[in-house]
Amino acid sequence: MSKRVTIPQLSPTHTSARIIKLLQPHHGADSTAKDAASLNSVKYPLVQSYDCIMILECSADLIADPADRDYVDQQLHMIVETCDEGLLKLNNDVLSKMEQSGNSDISKETKTEWMPIGTQIGVIDDDEEIDGDWIWQAYFHDGSESKYP
Repeated sequence: MSKRVTIPQLSPTHTSARIIKLLQPHHGADSTAKDAASLNSVKYPLVQSYDCIMILECSADLIADPADRDYVDQQLHMIVETCDEGLLKLNNDVLSKMEQSGNSDISKETKTEWMPIGTQIGVIDDDEEIDGDWIWQAYFHDGSESKYP
């Protein structure tokens, strides 16, 4: 079943986050589809379980071990991966906000506005009806360059 992609709640007190980078999964040349009605014919990447799809900057109310923070109100970065499979179709308004923040290449680091937890930002489409929210995992990201383009 297809799933709604939302801004995940990463701890019980976590209230908002913003996308600072979209990560493009790489599964070969034939792993995308085009939808002519979408914004500028954006290609939809095929995502598979455990694909990292974005880096979030989290509000300071995210519960974390004090040892993970450099200072009390630090807004931690988290890499978020999907546990669902299908075409990742981000909402046009999310794509537009990424582009308006100064970078037309949405895979480069740019920041969207802060969004409340649960805000729908897209769909993982597997050609079936949407039956709920996506399943995800998240990990601390220190901001350094890594294997994620």
